[in-house]
Amino acid sequence: MRDLIKSVSKFSISIGINFFSSLLRNKILALAIGPIGLGVYSQVMSLSALLSALLPVGTLGLVRYISDYYGSDKKEEIAYIIKHFFIRNLILSVIVSMIVLIFRKSISSILFSGSDFSSLLVILSIIIPLILVLNIIDIYFKSIQEINKYVLFLSVNSLVSLICTIPLIYFMGIEGAILAFLLTVILNIGVGVFILKRNNLLLNFNIKKIVENSVIKKIYQLGVAGLVSLIIQNVTFLFVRSVVADELSLADVGVFQCVYSLSAGYFGIFFTLMGNYSIPKISSLRSDETINHELNSTITFLLILYIPLITFMFFGRTIIIPLLYSSEFTDAKYLLIYQLPAELFRAFSWVMGLWLIPKLKIKKWITFEIVFYSLFSLLSFILISIFDFGLESISISYLISYIIFFLINFINVSKGIAFRLSNRNTRVIVVSVIVLLISFMLSYNYELLSYYLYVPIMIIWGVLVITRDDMLKAKFIISQKVNKNRLSND
Repeated sequence: MRDLIKSVSKFSISIGINFFSSLLRNKILALAIGPIGLGVYSQVMSLSALLSALLPVGTLGLVRYISDYYGSDKKEEIAYIIKHFFIRNLILSVIVSMIVLIFRKSISSILFSGSDFSSLLVILSIIIPLILVLNIIDIYFKSIQEINKYVLFLSVNSLVSLICTIPLIYFMGIEGAILAFLLTVILNIGVGVFILKRNNLLLNFNIKKIVENSVIKKIYQLGVAGLVSLIIQNVTFLFVRSVVADELSLADVGVFQCVYSLSAGYFGIFFTLMGNYSIPKISSLRSDETINHELNSTITFLLILYIPLITFMFFGRTIIIPLLYSSEFTDAKYLLIYQLPAELFRAFSWVMGLWLIPKLKIKKWITFEIVFYSLFSLLSFILISIFDFGLESISISYLISYIIFFLINFINVSKGIAFRLSNRNTRVIVVSVIVLLISFMLSYNYELLSYYLYVPIMIIWGVLVITRDDMLKAKFIISQKVNKNRLSND
């Protein structure tokens, strides 16, 4: 697990900045535009994320082949495939932008149950081609594995977003929030180009080198697979939010967005870390035995990270939600009893499915994704429209869907590579589940008392699950960083 902890430490700065800037940005949004404004903003951002999923087509393949070519110092080949895919995706982005602009009133009616906010889609249509440019820069940074420079790029991106958001929301409300997004994209493109130029990483696109058609075809195949997954995800959340807006209200969309940001958004730190470490790591492993060992290490890390965070967030829900948003979002606390356990199953499902992409089990990966998002959409619609469960319907559906998704992935990895939980992980899971059940029951019935019990419960849990070897590994990595900083200062 030492390599995993090292990887985490390298990205900790950018992730920390992004985390706290997201907290502050969401707080400002909540105070300035309220639940309805946040609901509208989340719908526009969901549509933006959906369109970003299209651009560029071939993302996964580009990351894979740029990494290979950069390791072999084949810069002309890198320039060729980036230029090839940029030109074709630029045409696509302009077409998509025109569709959004022309049909903005119809799209607004679907997203907001009316055309009152169609002007926001005009701004979004301008952003779409710019997102393509920013995404290409991000892919290049990620692929060449210049971690320090990539961390700098991500950190500045978060700060620029925060700096742009505060004044524009204050003076212009929801329109300012979308304009801040436009300005952020433009400025971050400039930041990316500046960092690349300063470090002599800019490519010469005036080249005649041609990459084999077979490589281009493979990039498209990998890209289409990733594209399908992202589109399904974003269409699902657009659909779910639209159902909430139709059956309940835009204010309820804002409350759900609050809960979703607290759970999926902030626990997304784990997925950011794993995306930059686990997939490349597993891609380099050849035997099922070594992959199983890596998966077990990741599960151990997941549990040590998630259990304290989930417990802390549930214990402090009444304080955290008004602190991060406003008192108008207080009802969101009733959804966390379903939402937080769902995030644990989400993380476990992701770990169980880690091996699918490196092993090129693309059909299974896409099939499992379709099953999950279909379940989530169907259950949400049934519970909220037919059984009238209210806003809780969404979080209940989220939990049930991820439990089923986890079981599918666990059965598949057990059969596919003969995966077995280590004895240690089995023990840690049992202890953690018992601790979570007791903690949730205590906090649900005696919320005030739970404030005083968090630290003792976590100490008992830590004594039972964290080994001396874990502490020695952490101590070794910390001492390495301290010594490195001391030498650089000297």
